[in-house]
Amino acid sequence: MASRDINEPQHALRFLDVHEESKGMFLPIQDFETTPLVSLNQAVVPIQTIIPDVKHMIKTVKANSGEPEDGLTRDESNSIRLYSLEWQPREESLFYILNQALRADNRQQLKPWLLFLRLILTALAHLPSTSLTVYRGINMDLTAKYRPDKTVFYTILNTSSETKIKHYILHRTAGEF
Repeated sequence: MASRDINEPQHALRFLDVHEESKGMFLPIQDFETTPLVSLNQAVVPIQTIIPDVKHMIKTVKANSGEPEDGLTRDESNSIRLYSLEWQPREESLFYILNQALRADNRQQLKPWLLFLRLILTALAHLPSTSLTVYRGINMDLTAKYRPDKTVFYTILNTSSETKIKHYILHRTAGEF
């Protein structure tokens, strides 16, 4: 998806969903450590009933991807692209549905996601570390919820930005962290 095609206010919603974050800490994902690393096509088989368009999404991702950078395999790179793909309506996007499952109290909802999670988390682990400021916006005052002396655990894969979306967030929200 080209950046010129992105509806910025709609796209910004993925940066502003922190209020949906779970209030507690969950147990580790059962069976994750023993889940095999498989191809992207194999990783999405268990979620095809949850995301009927996932094969079309993969075709879109593969059609718009080049040679992977940072030493990632094509499947690793495309798993990140697939997660990042904004589908319409956004509630049918993989990132949206996966994050709903990650936030759910019922950890059994994660079973179909194990292969995909293994692939994307392996991909993210292979990316080089970097030190920079990233922004995660909120569209309400959550200062009472996020105290400086408390540790916060996020149960989802968070979207962050260095630049462009920062302007939108900072001028339309109650704060940043």
